[in-house]
Amino acid sequence: MPIHVASRRRTTASLTAAFPGAEIIDVTSRAPDPWVRLSPFHPHGGIPVPWSDGVTSESVEGVRQALKVFRDADVDPAKLRVTSMKGLKRTVRRYGPVQGHRAGLHGDRLLPYETARRRIYLPAYRWVLEHRAADLVERLREKDEVVLLDYTTNGDVANPTSPLSHAALIRLHLEGRWPDEGDTDGQPRQPRPGPPFRRPPRPGEKQLVRPRHEFDNHRMTDDQSAVQRRRAARTTCKRLLSGDRVLSIRERLAQLSALDGLDVPHDFYGSDGPVRQLEERTAALLGKEDAVFFPTGTMAQQVALRHHAERTGNTAVALHPLSHIERHERHAYTQLTGLRGLWPTTGQRQPTPGELGALGEPFGTLTVELPLRDPGYLLPDWEELTALVAAAREAGARVHFDGARLWNTTVHFGKRLDEIAALADSVYVSYYKDLGGISGAALAGDAALTSYARTWRHRYGGQLSQQWPAAIAALHGLDTALPRIPGLIRHAASTLTPALAALPGARLYPEVPPTHEYRLWLPHPAEALNAAHLALAEQEGVWFVPLGGRRPRPRRGRGQPRRAGAGVDGGGGDGRRAALPGAGGQGLTAGIPRGAPQSNGSRPPPLCVRLTI
Repeated sequence: MPIHVASRRRTTASLTAAFPGAEIIDVTSRAPDPWVRLSPFHPHGGIPVPWSDGVTSESVEGVRQALKVFRDADVDPAKLRVTSMKGLKRTVRRYGPVQGHRAGLHGDRLLPYETARRRIYLPAYRWVLEHRAADLVERLREKDEVVLLDYTTNGDVANPTSPLSHAALIRLHLEGRWPDEGDTDGQPRQPRPGPPFRRPPRPGEKQLVRPRHEFDNHRMTDDQSAVQRRRAARTTCKRLLSGDRVLSIRERLAQLSALDGLDVPHDFYGSDGPVRQLEERTAALLGKEDAVFFPTGTMAQQVALRHHAERTGNTAVALHPLSHIERHERHAYTQLTGLRGLWPTTGQRQPTPGELGALGEPFGTLTVELPLRDPGYLLPDWEELTALVAAAREAGARVHFDGARLWNTTVHFGKRLDEIAALADSVYVSYYKDLGGISGAALAGDAALTSYARTWRHRYGGQLSQQWPAAIAALHGLDTALPRIPGLIRHAASTLTPALAALPGARLYPEVPPTHEYRLWLPHPAEALNAAHLALAEQEGVWFVPLGGRRPRPRRGRGQPRRAGAGVDGGGGDGRRAALPGAGGQGLTAGIPRGAPQSNGSRPPPLCVRLTI
């Protein structure tokens, strides 16, 4: 399939004469739908910003403009939130000569022109082609001959004399010749080509599709062996400072079978039995009209946001960029429902009423995560929370609480669960976080919400024939774990947290934790802390931090120090839960922690690693 790139400024007659029989497709910001979606100015939403963990942009051009540094102006995060194709440009006339592009919103490295093209623009635009415009790419593959129109035709990343043509990049992507995304300073990376070009099979012709494997799971790595050793050690520990002893499947089944009230029929497709009992119990705890059981919290939250968008007629959701919905649900709210996110703040805290008003556009839903996990399990005070909710109401928006760990907030707020939940139109709670359940979540609200939730639970594939094991485990958690949480929080505040803070060189974040979940950094190398932790478990039968599920180790950014300190994302109390943000199971991983304690009043400690086991 011949693919041509031509200037949009050429006349139709000129193009027709030069490319007889070819289909001419405009892919600029002035193109008709759907091809306008190939423009780097188009607001797709959810585009990862390089070197900015958890931060996303509405458009590719927003990424490029936000990270651009001028003589008189540094980065501009506001460009990431522009949801139209206007107001994106930052000009030399206004800000002075361009100094380069910053390697991340908070990076200390300025990238030269070509390197910025390769490390910022190319990855962002490739991500759009693979995740937001893959359907259009496939339509282009099926065409016999096509001419892509752009304002420039330069496809050479190394040619600084002309702006880079995204139409030329589309051609390279289709042809499997994607440019190298490495630096030009002696640190090359392997190129990231698009999928190889393939024409549609002719009638009767078979087309070979070769599987692609991203990971090789056939060899046991040292990290995997260490994980298994830690797991084995934990099962023998007699004292656990965080978390509970991990039960075997047989032990968990024995625990559940010993409970009372099991001589009843099981649930059937979400009705009756333990599931309905759990829903009624949860609704009463939260002071809501009803509650609906969901197999996952991700599904519950998508249904809540969809409902509020339909009720308000506004698809914009105001939420924190470090919230679980934004960072850990693969942007389900934008991908499944077509909603779009607005960030009132990028600070390590909840937004203020003034920041909601400064968004500059209406929003249909305010989402508040209580506590806000990723920056360090942060909570506002009660007056701040009520003022934030009031500001959303005044703006005509509905309010949703991501309350996966809402169980832990009553001591800090000095309020009952139903008093806290009364501020929101919908509340999601988790049954395995802090309660020790197997799985499952609930969405609570009025009858209109829960009726809608049952319909969409079915549509999302969440109406399973039987879910009684998860429901029974959740009911057991409400009976046994929930009443203990206030006492554990107070015990953590009075005993364990001060003891950890007194360790030489230790740093807590936040300095005064509002719950028994927080972050702790210790000034020791990663390997030393891992070895000490394992020795403590194996030799003395004491477990310090919980062991999470295994996941791949995050990559260390170029220029980022390997280690010079170590940190434990920990919790306290008698050890009910330590809850590690992003806990993995790979031991200590290098990185500069977000929201770490301030070392000089302005920036986090520059050298730190996180213990994620």
